[in-house]
Amino acid sequence: VFVRSIVSEKTTDDDGNKFVEYTFLCSANLGSGNVTWDVKRRHSDFHNLHKHLKKHGHVEAEFPTSGLISRLSISSLLRGRDSALKDYLNSVLDNCNDEQCELLSKFLRVNKHVQRPKCEDDSVKCATAIANSKTINSSEQRNGTQDHSSK
Repeated sequence: VFVRSIVSEKTTDDDGNKFVEYTFLCSANLGSGNVTWDVKRRHSDFHNLHKHLKKHGHVEAEFPTSGLISRLSISSLLRGRDSALKDYLNSVLDNCNDEQCELLSKFLRVNKHVQRPKCEDDSVKCATAIANSKTINSSEQRNGTQDHSSK
């Protein structure tokens, strides 16, 4: 699994509260081709993910903070955060243990978009499938052979 891009958008919920929603394009290599899908999350969702990942072991990636770029305009802040969150997710995907891979699978909604037989029966097999998929995609990205087509 690989996060190709993240785009932020300022929005308002039903109660009139303003927030930023991040839409990111995920991709998984299934051997027979890539599957891509979008996931929408708020910044607080990323923060909660990081907190839960740390409960299951060391997290190789630093969670991106906005303190250093607070002097920039909002649009610059969001563009920087988009890139930092994408890099964060891909770094965590490259270095997750089985429990962390399972959390990432739920966060990225992998099971809704990628058919994996017997995943419900054995969470270790499920996490291993994600780990194997992320290894394939990471090496393709480094070698420049990743398919960059969208849905």
